[in-house]
Amino acid sequence: MSEKDKLIEEILELELNMFLNVRSRHPASCQENPDGFRFHRRTQFSMWSQETLQSYLDDLLKAKEQGQNLMTLSTHAWRT
Repeated sequence: MSEKDKLIEEILELELNMFLNVRSRHPASCQENPDGFRFHRRTQFSMWSQETLQSYLDDLLKAKEQGQNLMTLSTHAWRT
């Protein structure tokens, strides 16, 4: 497995966990299909550079450490 593939897998684990923990009145259909979520996100991430993937992974890890769920924060909230 390449370094890029390892980054993608680590991102997918963190992101899927965050996504599955989003609570809403009506769960998104993709929350009921983790394999589909992984497939679509892996496809998107395959186009990102290794540097961009590492930066996003760092953001996910920072958010996790702070008890934040990036899937529930607005862009403005994350920047402040």
